[in-house]
Amino acid sequence: MKSSIFSFVFISLMALSFGQDGVAETKLTEVTSRVPVIETKPNPTIPVPHPLTTTLAPTTTPAPTTTPAPTTTPAPTTTPAPTTTPAPTTTPAPTTTPAPSTTPAPTSTHAPAPTTTTVPSSTPTPATSTAPTPTSPKPKTWDWDVEKNGTVCILAKMNINLDLKRVEEHRDVVFNVPKNAIATGLCDSKQQALILTWDTKSNSSNSSNMLTFWFQKNDTSKNYYINRVEVKLYNKNVVYNGTKYNLTMYETKENTSYSCSYSSPIEIKTPNNTLTISLSDIHLQAYLNDSAATADFKQAYSCAPDSPDLVPILVGVALTLLIITVLIAYLYSRKRNQARGYLSM
Repeated sequence: MKSSIFSFVFISLMALSFGQDGVAETKLTEVTSRVPVIETKPNPTIPVPHPLTTTLAPTTTPAPTTTPAPTTTPAPTTTPAPTTTPAPTTTPAPTTTPAPSTTPAPTSTHAPAPTTTTVPSSTPTPATSTAPTPTSPKPKTWDWDVEKNGTVCILAKMNINLDLKRVEEHRDVVFNVPKNAIATGLCDSKQQALILTWDTKSNSSNSSNMLTFWFQKNDTSKNYYINRVEVKLYNKNVVYNGTKYNLTMYETKENTSYSCSYSSPIEIKTPNNTLTISLSDIHLQAYLNDSAATADFKQAYSCAPDSPDLVPILVGVALTLLIITVLIAYLYSRKRNQARGYLSM
């Protein structure tokens, strides 16, 4: 009984399922038979009267795939235009301010300037200014000097004339000491000498004329002076030797020089001759201790060159005053006498 029931149920289920399969197959065939119609007209926009096509429209719903246009919403990514706000990074345009780096154009100014300054390279002509070596003529501040081992002890500059009076011959023989006279001498701590020698054209003995100035130093007063003069002259048949002792000429302090425009002449007398030595424009220094390269006169002690003329001037002034006084006295007395004459009348 139960088996018959189960078989009945089974058969009915099979029949039912078979019926459903048939219906499905018929529907499937209907659909498949209709699908080719759709393929002939690919345009899905054509309205299909069948409700199935409307059901297919959902297939058009995949247009929501167009909704990925929201992916266009990533246009907000365009909002990264704020990233354009990094245009402030363009503010590094201040880096364009390094345009001051264009100011290095001064470098262009430097380039030419130095080139122009190189012109002073022509100035090495001052190298010719090293010619100050001509300062060597400076020693011509004197005429003669005496030195020993490169150390100068005497400097002298003066004009010297010698007038020899020959008593027997009643004539004068004049000698001028030339500037090119040879200077030699003695450099000693106590006594020093300046010896000038020169020749004359009329000298028949081939001997040199000689004039010697001897200097003496006083250790007590620290002064020095000329204390002796010696002369030897030769001219034709004339031979003269003379010496003047015990002089105190041109006295001055150590480390100073003696300067005088002229001085009283020096006379040397012998039985048959009288020699007069005249000196002018005198500048002397002895006991100097300078190297030949730096030697020069020290501070000068100047004599009173006008003193020889002072007496005549004073005498002349006195005589003038005397004459004026006498004249005034005479006029006064005369006027007084005239006044008395008027009173007597």
